[in-house]
Amino acid sequence: MNSDDEAIRFYAASVFKYKDGAKMQFKSGIWPYLKFVLTEEERRTYANVAPAFIHNTTGYKRIYNLFHTQVKIIHGKKAIKFIRGRPVCLELEPVYEEGESEYVMPWKSDEFQTHRELLDQAIGFSKLAFVRILWPEILPSLPHLKLYNHTGVTLLRRDGEVDLVEVNKFGNVVRTKMTNMTELLNGETSRMFFDNTCLIRRGSLDTRKTLFRLARILGRSVNYNVTNLNCDHVATWVLVGRIAWTTAVFKVDANIQLPTFPGEIDGSVLLEIETQLNL
Repeated sequence: MNSDDEAIRFYAASVFKYKDGAKMQFKSGIWPYLKFVLTEEERRTYANVAPAFIHNTTGYKRIYNLFHTQVKIIHGKKAIKFIRGRPVCLELEPVYEEGESEYVMPWKSDEFQTHRELLDQAIGFSKLAFVRILWPEILPSLPHLKLYNHTGVTLLRRDGEVDLVEVNKFGNVVRTKMTNMTELLNGETSRMFFDNTCLIRRGSLDTRKTLFRLARILGRSVNYNVTNLNCDHVATWVLVGRIAWTTAVFKVDANIQLPTFPGEIDGSVLLEIETQLNL
């Protein structure tokens, strides 16, 4: 699991971007995303303080300093507006839509093939299924399944582009990675469809919680197992906090010994992160 420093770096680098002239207040614009980073002890203190005084709490000050440090490293001092030597606002803006999604609902799209069609259909944060070739290590055990529906989470950007977070094999390790769909598809066609049936109700997706889950696992290796923790289990968890295989499920004979890939992130780590979100 990513440390607080690594997690906050994700927010500074990917969730917010520099915009000349922007005026974002940390308390109102940034803090609602970062409050999940509080430790259990910091949360107890935070919960007993009136909103007008939260900026005086130890946890708030710690995260404030961590974020400003990362902003200076990534965007430079130009991204922090100072008056009389004190920072008063940040020249940043959100990359993605904020808060609880009101437009993602239980829904499964028709299939499509091109990047243009993807951009036309993408909504909010969603689960995307697309065709991938089965890994060579697994193919001998499942020779009838040369192609499979790989899944990941798409994040619709405010500029209209779409980013994908996926769990996939990179070299000898299964790892979480974020890629822009323009780069991933690179002009090629691929059979794709959106599947948000793992969502319970309209507006049930809290995008800030989704971003926190990503902040904790992005770039980490996954303790991968086809039947217990595959790309689909992780994608469902990233969206809704539940470890489940809900899209394009295929049956695997219990007697077949499929290869596993050891890694840092397993089910217990995902549950620990979920506990942080529910403190």
